[in-house]
Amino acid sequence: MSLVGENLRYLNLSYNKVSGTFSQTFARHIPRNATIDLSLNNLTGPIPDSSALLNQKTESLSRNVDLCGKPLKILCSIPSTLSDPPTNATTSSPAIAAISKTINTTPPTNATGGSNNVSPSGLKPATIAVIVVGDLAGLAVLALIILLVYQKRKKRDPKPTNNNVN
Repeated sequence: MSLVGENLRYLNLSYNKVSGTFSQTFARHIPRNATIDLSLNNLTGPIPDSSALLNQKTESLSRNVDLCGKPLKILCSIPSTLSDPPTNATTSSPAIAAISKTINTTPPTNATGGSNNVSPSGLKPATIAVIVVGDLAGLAVLALIILLVYQKRKKRDPKPTNNNVN
């Protein structure tokens, strides 16, 4: 079984302590419509100029401290000397998830037929709307309580009367 090729749909290598630079050969073997997740590793250097890698979401390549280039929007510096990968990296068995594109060839959609919209914070717009409405309802209840307390105090305190005796 090959991990890369035309049938690759999803490749998750996150949290694996993968270190080193991206190989241009590896990048060429990833199909343009495949989704890969290489976040939370120790990758370094520039991301190769490959449509498959450049079309990935920023999160799928994030938290690789020394990785740079598109789609991370981190400019790559020109190194003065080449360095070896870190020698103090601990080894562990990798966790790999790969799904062939023959399993599901269409992207997930919501009930209206569009794609799922997610805000940069990771919340769907409907969830954000529910939170805002809940906050407004809470403020309205708080305002009503304050108004009731004010009315009770107003009724309790008698109005000053003007009793002038001539």
